[in-house]
Amino acid sequence: MYVVILGGGRIGRSLARWVANSQHEVTVIEKNPLKCAGLDEELGSISLLGNGTEPNTLRQAGTKRASTFIATTSIDDDNLMSCQLAKHVFGVAMTMSVVNSHSHHRLFELLGIGTSINIPELILGRLREEVSKIILSEETNL
Repeated sequence: MYVVILGGGRIGRSLARWVANSQHEVTVIEKNPLKCAGLDEELGSISLLGNGTEPNTLRQAGTKRASTFIATTSIDDDNLMSCQLAKHVFGVAMTMSVVNSHSHHRLFELLGIGTSINIPELILGRLREEVSKIILSEETNL
């Protein structure tokens, strides 16, 4: 399996490490040369310095042969555009993206992003779970 990841931050880097450790091929597209250097030092030459919203960069990353494209940047517009290019221009079967603004999640779904992970909703859901446990514990102790 070949995976292209947009964004070499915490999420993208961790995901790239997991993909590489699973014996699959991965390329990370990243705008920041320091993040590229860190990725390459840790995981081998897996990074491509460039803008993932530009078709030429996606072409250089080998997106056409990727089975999966995952956008992990903090910029929803970039994530959405890169996934759309990967899907419609390069024919990638599975696109995934993090969604940083709760109000954008429905748009990602409407535009056919295969899997969109609503970061604010995940965090809020987890916090609600933990607060509920505390409340239940306090009620039990009364």
